[in-house]
Amino acid sequence: MPPRWWHVVLRGPAVAVEAMAGLLYQAGAQGVEYEDGHPAVAPYTDEPVSPGAPFAAAYFPADEAFSSRLQLIREVAAREGWRVETESVASQDWVDAVRRAFHPLPIAQGYGVVPAWYDRSPFSPSRTIWIDPGLAFGTGHHPTTMMCLLALIREGVRTRRVLDLGSGSGILALLAARLGAREVDAVEPDPMAVRALTANIARNHLSDRIRVVAGELDALPPDRRYEVVTANLMTELILRLWPQLAARLEGEASYAILSGIGEERVGEVERAVEATGFRVLDYRLWQGWAALVVRPR
Repeated sequence: MPPRWWHVVLRGPAVAVEAMAGLLYQAGAQGVEYEDGHPAVAPYTDEPVSPGAPFAAAYFPADEAFSSRLQLIREVAAREGWRVETESVASQDWVDAVRRAFHPLPIAQGYGVVPAWYDRSPFSPSRTIWIDPGLAFGTGHHPTTMMCLLALIREGVRTRRVLDLGSGSGILALLAARLGAREVDAVEPDPMAVRALTANIARNHLSDRIRVVAGELDALPPDRRYEVVTANLMTELILRLWPQLAARLEGEASYAILSGIGEERVGEVERAVEATGFRVLDYRLWQGWAALVVRPR
């Protein structure tokens, strides 16, 4: 674990939040925190929460690559008129900040996510997902992640082979296994996220059904096929990778969950999906983010 991290914050108008988040991902961030200017209302919170000033923020390791990452961020931000703020923080401060904000989270049908440092779960053992995100992305609180979790429960994965692309902390892969998936391939390129992912799989005693693949999509055997694919990624990555993902889906009942899509870009993704012989079966929207469930025609 790097001894220190850089916290980089981009500030701009609400309409630019997805673009700011996309820039941070392009610079190498593994997870992005944001405020999109939309109020949080029921059913996603018990008490209405007023929006704050729009921003996107991420943590980067304080290594030799950071200066070039920051240069890219500053160049694009200057062109777009966004403000850039940076702060050096200790690794433990980063982890402590995540822990303070992470509490047990109900999903649906009795399933829930519980921080690994809690002594007990409010959910039944077979429906509890124990998570320590470490330096990875994925506690279930982000709208894009929650929409994926809900879609997995709604659509079902029992006895199916599942691909979770960009697995992060492993939260989607873990839920798929809890729901009865036959096999799950959790693909994750970031070494620090892979460590958190592997630990979370062991913590939930699901190593017999979840296989960690350290790398990108092309790290999988070319002939490996799936009945369910989850891809909680930024819009640009979904558009670029969708033809490859579509080719890995097998069977008339197969489906993919595509999330991390900005509301204004749903049309682009839908056209890309239709161009490969798939159709949008279900479309959900939450706080400016969209999640699509797509199936073969």
